Amino acid sequence: MVHTLLARGLHMIKTLNKYEALLVVLGALMIAYVLAFVPLHNLLGDLVFLPAALLVAVVGWLWGLWAGVLAGVLTFPLLLLLLNNFGQAVGIRLFQSGLFVGTPVMVAIGAMVGWLRQMHERIHKQVDQLEHQALHDPLTGLPNRLLFSDRLAQALARARRRKESIAMLFMDLDNFKVVNDSLGHEVGDGLLKAVARRLRTQLRPEDTIARLGGDEFAVLLEGVASLSDATEVAERIAQILRAPFPLLEGQEKVVTSSMGISLSTPEAPSGEDVQENMLLRNADTAMYQAKVNGKARYEVFDKSMHSQALERLKLESDLRRALEQGELRLYYQPKVRLKTGEVFAMEALVRWEHPEQGLILPPQIIPLAEETGLILPLGQWVLRESCRQTRRWHDQFPDISPLGVCVNLSAKEFEHHDLVEDVARNLRETELDPSTLTVEITESILMEDVPRTVAVLEEVKSLGVKLGVDDFGTGYSALSYLKRFPIDCLKIDRSIIEGLGQDSTDEAVATAAIVLAHALGAQVTAEGIMTSEQLGRLRALGCDAGQGFYFCEPRLSEAAIAHVLETSENRPD
Repeated sequence: MVHTLLARGLHMIKTLNKYEALLVVLGALMIAYVLAFVPLHNLLGDLVFLPAALLVAVVGWLWGLWAGVLAGVLTFPLLLLLLNNFGQAVGIRLFQSGLFVGTPVMVAIGAMVGWLRQMHERIHKQVDQLEHQALHDPLTGLPNRLLFSDRLAQALARARRRKESIAMLFMDLDNFKVVNDSLGHEVGDGLLKAVARRLRTQLRPEDTIARLGGDEFAVLLEGVASLSDATEVAERIAQILRAPFPLLEGQEKVVTSSMGISLSTPEAPSGEDVQENMLLRNADTAMYQAKVNGKARYEVFDKSMHSQALERLKLESDLRRALEQGELRLYYQPKVRLKTGEVFAMEALVRWEHPEQGLILPPQIIPLAEETGLILPLGQWVLRESCRQTRRWHDQFPDISPLGVCVNLSAKEFEHHDLVEDVARNLRETELDPSTLTVEITESILMEDVPRTVAVLEEVKSLGVKLGVDDFGTGYSALSYLKRFPIDCLKIDRSIIEGLGQDSTDEAVATAAIVLAHALGAQVTAEGIMTSEQLGRLRALGCDAGQGFYFCEPRLSEAAIAHVLETSENRPD
């Protein structure tokens, strides 16, 4: 292990430092003895000179270079004086007394040892700095993964001896990327440092908090009596993070985190790194589950999470294979004009025909693709196939109005620098009329970085395609912001449609969205229409279009176009 080798290296350096003083002083005495033995032996003798040299060396080591020099200048004359030789040192006898030989030797001893002492302090300081840099996060000053692993191993050893438990909290800041993307990495770094300062206040001296990388932190709690001890710490952390953090120009940020908790157990396997890896892995797995369950919460690890994580790992591998072997399919759901019942467009929806699990839907596919980095090739495939299929429909059925196609973009696709070029290339290669393509993004993506979003949307719009906002009513956009975006369509989320006629809030949101969209010159589509009552209410509110199982479920391309041809002017009122 890297941290073991580093720890051994630093321990060796510190051990050498411990005995360095003794080695230096003994070395100085040996040099002094060799240099001064011949001229001073007959006069003073070894038993007198060596203790004097030792005294000079000790002064140099304790107080440094100039103290050693001064001791060297004074010691030999004082030594001669004590031996009653100083008074005889006149003229030629002065040289014979050894003063001119002994004093430079003593000065040399004091200066050499004093200089070595200064070098020792400088090297020792550099070693301390190196150790701190190797074991601490440079941004927050918290222990890094290396030091955290070492402390975790020691804590596990103590817990086994004392038959105690320790707890691991693995936390990840929610939506931290939005801060970096919208306000810059400098502001993001400042926020991380502020979070670290607050986290320190919630821990005991024996506990350890570390920054493992990015916006991930880990907390090690020793001497945990029960699970409630760990959950109380998690609740305190969540509470202190809720107080707004000041950012730039009076802006504030409320930080939430997703946390996973795991406990060591007596029956856990012992051995090098086994429990350490298990605790970290389990806490990380529980943290991911907290993300899945809505963020801003903590989850305690249980064994079912581990099996789910293994299944997810296998699914990730299967998804890579699916892209290569053509297991993905596009299903199309008709979009209908509510006044006439005419099908005017299709929404492209990806499906995965898994050889073992059957048909897998987007709520499972998209998050998995985003985490594995496959979302870009997946999104490019969806866009390419949608454009090709729509062009085929136009060529095959020239007598019906050209169908449009709607393609959804994920957050990572929208952030990709080649987005505009990808759309333009697919339009060019398929020769699809740009006005029949609608690119949709969710309301949450719309609000992440407003200036950049406006710029990207305007570039896409310049290609001649239409722009839509999906899942409207579930995000956090201010209605006043929508006028800044060049959108053509608002799609009201199915959760709002479900409440029509039953929930006054849902009805108010739907009404506001329809009025606002029309004021901005945009169309409104309701998704998830299931009943004739919902359809009637939407018509009464002035909604332009809709889609849902009431009209037609998503189908493969052949079945979808067959539905369009069969209904011709589509479902009657």
